[in-house]
Amino acid sequence: MRKIRWPKSVVLGNKNPTVATAVIMSAPDGDMNRVATRRGLKWLNDRDCTCRLSSLYYGNAGFLAGEPGKVAEDLNEAFRNPEVDWIISGGGGYNSNALLPYLDYKAIAKAKKPIVGLSNPSVLLNAITVKTGVVTYHGPVLTHNLGDKNGIDEFTEGHFREMLAGGKK
Repeated sequence: MRKIRWPKSVVLGNKNPTVATAVIMSAPDGDMNRVATRRGLKWLNDRDCTCRLSSLYYGNAGFLAGEPGKVAEDLNEAFRNPEVDWIISGGGGYNSNALLPYLDYKAIAKAKKPIVGLSNPSVLLNAITVKTGVVTYHGPVLTHNLGDKNGIDEFTEGHFREMLAGGKK
């Protein structure tokens, strides 16, 4: 059995800005998703988090953001980039399983960055934990949660912050 390895801690809203890269596994839902993306980015910016969208975030190759190898390379680059502190999924999708052969598990294991997602990205989260031992998080995503017109509630925000901070309140 692989030893469990905890990712680095990230503290939001501490006036010491963190950098998040939002990665999306499938094509967004047109303008509605762009509005939710803007709201989600604002939510993170209001908590001292600088955000970068992955190069294919708004990509559209049918129902995918791009070819699986290219989408996976966006994710690999976020793990390799020392300026990126953590990664949050933009939303769900249909193609996470197609990305698995292209992930750089050595770079992911070395980086030990928090990655948060739900729904379709669960495949990636589970594979990353199995292959690297690094804990991943099933939690709010940029568009459907942070970018919801009502945002996330205080209870969820508190646990989200605690999760990213490695259990520290």
